Amino acid sequence: MISPARTSASIPTIPAAREDSASNPAASADRRLVGGLGAAGGVLAITGSVLPWVSMDAGLQTIAGTDGLNGRILAGLGFVAALVAMVHAARGGQGTRWLLGIAGFTILGFGGWLGIPLLQTEAILAADPLLVSRLEPGLAVSLFGGSLLLATLFLPARSLAAAETPERRARTAAQFMLVAALAIAGVIHVALVPEHLRESIALGVGFLGAGLGQVGLAAIILRNPTGASLRLTLMLSIFSLVALVAAVTVGLPAFLDGSMGSMNGVLLPAESLSDLGAITGAVEVIAVVLAFRLLRRAQQRPA
Repeated sequence: MISPARTSASIPTIPAAREDSASNPAASADRRLVGGLGAAGGVLAITGSVLPWVSMDAGLQTIAGTDGLNGRILAGLGFVAALVAMVHAARGGQGTRWLLGIAGFTILGFGGWLGIPLLQTEAILAADPLLVSRLEPGLAVSLFGGSLLLATLFLPARSLAAAETPERRARTAAQFMLVAALAIAGVIHVALVPEHLRESIALGVGFLGAGLGQVGLAAIILRNPTGASLRLTLMLSIFSLVALVAAVTVGLPAFLDGSMGSMNGVLLPAESLSDLGAITGAVEVIAVVLAFRLLRRAQQRPA
């Protein structure tokens, strides 16, 4: 069992190999280059989300990415990436650099997954000559932004520390993978708030609280992964996973739907597991594993 006394103090933060701009101008230039490219990628991801993805009636009717849930998630990922890029430009290091690359990979993967049904829909619309439909550049712009974010991993790395122990490198990877997992789950939860508010105020508020909590914990752990923040991550992630499993197996308590039926043991009907639900569950499982791993390493280190 993990002793709170051993982990209540701050777990030694992984030195992110922050550059000293005064003593290392080359490192400072690298940092600004990576931060600038990452910020551009994040802004492009957001811009592509709000631009039209498909049009009909010769452009008189357009459908933007943010008209749907998936487009809003893509915009949220771009917003998070842009914030990380600004942090990197100011005082970044290995951690923020990896987060930018992970954000780019996520945007490319998610955007590519969205592109398949978009092409299928366009093929169906194009079969009707009266609709005069065509693909618009919105999704392509977002994918280009994701490509810029991923490209930050391949820029010059004079700012990164060459001498790192294997233990420190492992801790670095675990910390920033945990930050990425929390950020992705948080963005998805926040994006789902409007949909669940229409079903129930309690569900909407629950999704908002979970999403903001996960994004907040990601920011705290990025800065300094304390034992308290890791334990909160475990509790929030496990609670969210239990709620997800209950929703798709036995159903949630009926009071969450605005009914008092749960007072008599009534449950809402079980839902089918959506793609976004599967993605959220997967990253929360990853978050639980990584948070527990970091806590165990803190316990095993000599006091």
